[in-house]
Amino acid sequence: VQRFINKETELKNKITINFNYLVTPVKKEIGNQRKYRFARHITKDESKHHGVNFWWINAFSHQNYPYSVYQDDVKNKITAKDLHNYPGLFKNRQKIKKALEKGINILPYFSAHTLNHLDPVYQKYKERWSLQPVKSWRNRTYDPPFSMHRKDVFLSHNSEGYSDYLLYRFSFLIDELDMNGLYFDQGSPYPSYNSTNGLWYDSEGKKRMSTDILALRSFYKRLAALFYSKGKKNYQIFVHNSNSAIVPAFSFVSAMVQGEVFEHRLINYDYVNSISIDEVRSRLSGTALGIPSIWQELIYANDKRLDKSRRPFPMKKEEWFASDYYKRAYNGFMSLALLHDIPTWSYAPVLYQNEILKVIDWVNPGKADFYGYWDFLSDKSSDKNYFSVYANHKRKKVLIIFSNLSNKKVLVDVS
Repeated sequence: VQRFINKETELKNKITINFNYLVTPVKKEIGNQRKYRFARHITKDESKHHGVNFWWINAFSHQNYPYSVYQDDVKNKITAKDLHNYPGLFKNRQKIKKALEKGINILPYFSAHTLNHLDPVYQKYKERWSLQPVKSWRNRTYDPPFSMHRKDVFLSHNSEGYSDYLLYRFSFLIDELDMNGLYFDQGSPYPSYNSTNGLWYDSEGKKRMSTDILALRSFYKRLAALFYSKGKKNYQIFVHNSNSAIVPAFSFVSAMVQGEVFEHRLINYDYVNSISIDEVRSRLSGTALGIPSIWQELIYANDKRLDKSRRPFPMKKEEWFASDYYKRAYNGFMSLALLHDIPTWSYAPVLYQNEILKVIDWVNPGKADFYGYWDFLSDKSSDKNYFSVYANHKRKKVLIIFSNLSNKKVLVDVS
C-alpha cells in the first residue's frame, strides 16, 4: 500500500497503479422536490410543500430493535418507562396510514451499523460482527422517547450474516407496519481490523483494515429490491452520511442526508460566509453526485457542537425563530440551497418555509429542467451574484433563482 494523501512520499522505484471503476446508477429525479423535503410534523401546512418525515425513533418496539412486538425474554429487561413509550403496532400502523393521507411518507428510524444490545441475534454474533477496534456508544442513552442506557457496539456489513439478518427482519416489518421506507442513521461505511470482517495483510506483512463499502452498497440494493418485491414501488431509503458520502456505497438509496459536517465551521450561523459555493456544489449538490442530497441546516441549534455560533442573546427557541437575526441566517442558508437545487431539512417555522417553497413549486421542479449557475459562468459577475434557472418546457414556465452572496445591495436587470 502506497499512501499519497497528507503524506510526503518519495518514489524510488517505478510502480503500477490500477484503477477500478464501479458503475453507479444516476437517479432521474434529483433536486428540490416535495418528496425529498423534511416535514417536522404531520400537519396540513407541512404537507403543502414537504413530503417526508424520517426521525421516528419508536416506530419499532425499541430503538434499533427490529421487532414490532417484544420477545418475552427481552420485554423483561426493558424499563417500564421505555415500555410505556412504545405506542404499539396498531397505533404505529395507523400513524403511517394517516400521514400518507396527508401526503407525507413517514420513515421508521434505524441504524445501519448498530443493533439494540438486547437483540438476541446481536448477543450471539456480537464478537463476530463488531468493528475492531471496538466503536461503541459511551455514556449514552437511547434517543427519546426511549431512555435506557445503550450498550451496543458498531457492526460491519462485511460480516457474514449481519445484512441477511436485517433484511430478514425488515421483510416482516414491511408487512406488519405497511411501511414505505426506512431512514438510516450511521449510514456510512466503517473500517475494521476484525479478522471476521476486515483484517488483511499487505505485501510487507502489515495489518490493514477493510471498509464495508461494497457490502453496504449490496445491503441497500437488496433492501430496495425487498421493498419493490412487496409492491412498494414508491419506497424511500434515506441515509444519513454527513462527511462521508462515499458515493458508490449509496447507489441504491433514495437520498442522502448531510449537513452536520459544518458543525465546527459555521460562524455566527452565517452559511454564506462560512462555506464556499464550490464546496456546496461538490459536496451537497445532487447534480454532482447523481443521488439526491438533503441538506440539514444547523441554525436552529444552540449546543456546544456549534462552537463558532452562539445566539446573540440568551433567547428561547420561540424567540430565536421569531428574530430578524434568525431570518437573515435562514435566508442565507436557503440562498445557497436553492442555487444548487438542494432539498432541505429545516426547523424554520413552516409558514416561513412555505413562503419560499411555494414559489419553487409554482414551476413544478420535478417536471422542469434545472440549469445551475455553472452553466452561465461567462455571465457570472465577480461580485458574488449568481443565478440558476428552472425551465418547465411543457407548461412554458421559467423560474430564475437569483442569490446575492455579497455583503452589499445590488440591482439586477432580467431580460
